[in-house]
Amino acid sequence: MTRHLDNLERLFHKLYRRYGPDDALCQQVQADFEDSKLTHPTAAVPQDWSISYRCLIKDPQSDFMQHTRG
Repeated sequence: MTRHLDNLERLFHKLYRRYGPDDALCQQVQADFEDSKLTHPTAAVPQDWSISYRCLIKDPQSDFMQHTRG
């Protein structure tokens, strides 16, 4: 998640706990958070921790190297 999404999520949870789900501002922040999650999906490559970084970067055909080159 990006920093913006993290901040929206924290703000939503604070508003939800303080004012409840029926508050207009809480609903607006929730809608913005849901929209942002759809437009900015997290595209992280799953990490295989059994492979060392040195070996990982040596293979130019690996998923990791393909993802970093864009």
